[in-house]
Amino acid sequence: MTFQRNIFFQVGFFIIVSLGISLDCKSANKKEGFVVNSDAIIFFTISKNEYNNLQENDKMEIDEALTDHYTYFERIKYLFSKTNVKILLKADRNIIFKFSKMQPVTFHREMKPHVVGVILFHPNKKPLILYGIFTDSDILDKIKEYHAEWTGKMNGQ
Repeated sequence: MTFQRNIFFQVGFFIIVSLGISLDCKSANKKEGFVVNSDAIIFFTISKNEYNNLQENDKMEIDEALTDHYTYFERIKYLFSKTNVKILLKADRNIIFKFSKMQPVTFHREMKPHVVGVILFHPNKKPLILYGIFTDSDILDKIKEYHAEWTGKMNGQ
């Protein structure tokens, strides 16, 4: 079972990171970061290179967490597929949030203590950064607190 999960993770991780899943958001100069300027739910994660540079025992610890993170990403992506909210999976070290009426803010992802998390962003609000693994139900609860209007046109609503 562990071997199958590990293979699933490595193949899925490679496909997801390779695709980049960027939708409408614009990628800035790589030194600057990935730019987000519209409603978005961003699942941040480690890059393929960062994963490959981990020690084998660290990889085994993180594989299950990453698999769960990608599962919740896919569920949220489906729920919001008929909305204008962009659902992104990003491994960029820097994510730049451009607001309607404020100066841009940069989120810098560190490897420790949390290699994954979720960021909720609306151009008129400060981003809500959630570090760690969150289930789709947990994320939906946070969305309702952050910007309830997003949930109005979700699949199944």
